[in-house]
Amino acid sequence: MVDKAFVPPKTENSPIVYARVAGALYLVIIILGLSSELLVRSGLIVWGDAAATAASISASPGVFRLGFVADSVMVICDVALAVLLFALLLLEGTGFAAAFDPAQLQSLSYLFLDLHAHGYDLGLLLFGVHCLLLGYLIIRARYFPKAIGIMVAAGGLVYLLGSFARFLAPGYGSALVPLYAVPLVAELSLCLWLLLRGVDLEQWRAVAAGS
Repeated sequence: MVDKAFVPPKTENSPIVYARVAGALYLVIIILGLSSELLVRSGLIVWGDAAATAASISASPGVFRLGFVADSVMVICDVALAVLLFALLLLEGTGFAAAFDPAQLQSLSYLFLDLHAHGYDLGLLLFGVHCLLLGYLIIRARYFPKAIGIMVAAGGLVYLLGSFARFLAPGYGSALVPLYAVPLVAELSLCLWLLLRGVDLEQWRAVAAGS
């Protein structure tokens, strides 16, 4: 019969386990990071010569893919390492968090959220350029509706406008929020068209035959 009042003793070596696993993950990250950069990419990439680089990668596609695998595993290990370090540094409410009162922690949290917002808008600068180019290509393609291309390009302009406003005129950011309906409708339209209609096969074949 099991005593329901029994509570398993707290394991004292859990921080040691966390630390050792974190150390092992860190070692894997270092090894994979150095290997993918120094042993894989540096041996394949010929800086300043795109043709030689392409030839080198084509001659050793397995090695190039191995570098990608190493980078992928490194990223996964990095996420696990971050979790373990968080558990070690903030375990039982000690460490970094204990040095701040609740109001200071709230201010720090808000600061990081604000940094995230700025970083997100910085990324949207590139995505805005992507949407402009994508919209241009869709407009030129005869097998997609031009209206969708125009909307996607307009969405790109909204992304660029919003991102520049975040850094150059932050006071106007809230006034631009309704404009984000444009890229929302544009991307949803493109998504649904691709899912439900695909492409105009007749126009596709005509373009393919003429190329």
